[in-house]
Amino acid sequence: KSGEDSKVDSLVSEESMLALFESEFLRQYRDAQYFVMKGINKIAMDLRASMDGDANKSKGKDDKDSDEDAEVEYKGMGDVAENMCRLLTMMDYVARTASDLNQEARYLFDPPQLMDADSGDEDDDHDERDEDDDSEADDTESDSDSDESVEETEGAGRKRTAPSTVRSSNKRSKKTKVITWQQSYKHRFALQQAWLSTLRLPDIPTRTQKHVLQHLSSYVLGICPSPLRFAEYFTRSFQAGTKKAAGTKGSSSNLISILALDGLFILMLDHQLEYPEFYSSLYQLLHPRILYTKQRARFLQLLSKSLMANSMLPAYVVAS
Repeated sequence: KSGEDSKVDSLVSEESMLALFESEFLRQYRDAQYFVMKGINKIAMDLRASMDGDANKSKGKDDKDSDEDAEVEYKGMGDVAENMCRLLTMMDYVARTASDLNQEARYLFDPPQLMDADSGDEDDDHDERDEDDDSEADDTESDSDSDESVEETEGAGRKRTAPSTVRSSNKRSKKTKVITWQQSYKHRFALQQAWLSTLRLPDIPTRTQKHVLQHLSSYVLGICPSPLRFAEYFTRSFQAGTKKAAGTKGSSSNLISILALDGLFILMLDHQLEYPEFYSSLYQLLHPRILYTKQRARFLQLLSKSLMANSMLPAYVVAS
């Protein structure tokens, strides 16, 4: 018990540090948000790569030795994954559109100033001057010719001026590009990659999985560019929750299964996910024991929403 109490105390102190970091840096500065998400993605990918490499090395060893080495090596992996999940759940203000990003945008380090579309570089000015000089030379040569040659040179001049305007428009379009962390899509993509990499780590505590599943369904699925990539995690969470619920009569496993099905249902309705086993999975939770748990209201709400609010139910489900 003393070990559990000390672990809880350490988590409480870490919560205060995370809250301070979130309020002073993440909520204030857009570039800090972006690079923290990129850093979480990099750390999670490196941890997963080290796990895969160690798993390949342990193939030649005995099973007992490899299991003991894995327990020692990845003893703190769950704590690392939990801290990253808690930090990501705090970030519920990622910019959805460019207007959200530009509105009250603050940067810890100001991005370099880019040239406007109307103003050009010195090299571009020299190029434009050279083109003007060439056009003036052509005009002077055309004045010395006959009237017919004047008409021909004017027509050729029109043909030459057309591609020059195209080149100038291309130059202007290149000047309007912004830096990576000034693009709203890059922020949403970085959030998605950070979550996907973190959720692949093992031993995420059950208390953290509850908050993660709720946050994914309520916020992340609506902002990420490819929400269907989270279907694997929802499916894996539901299967793990049903196995734990079958082995033990704990209510936390039932809650994880309900939250996972809720996320799958959102993907089915809003993002056209094909999951034929949804209703069979839903029926697995229909037992009298769930009516006496704290999650009965959430489960009944999911049951009503999936059976009544969905107009695309197959005929055999309606008949059942």
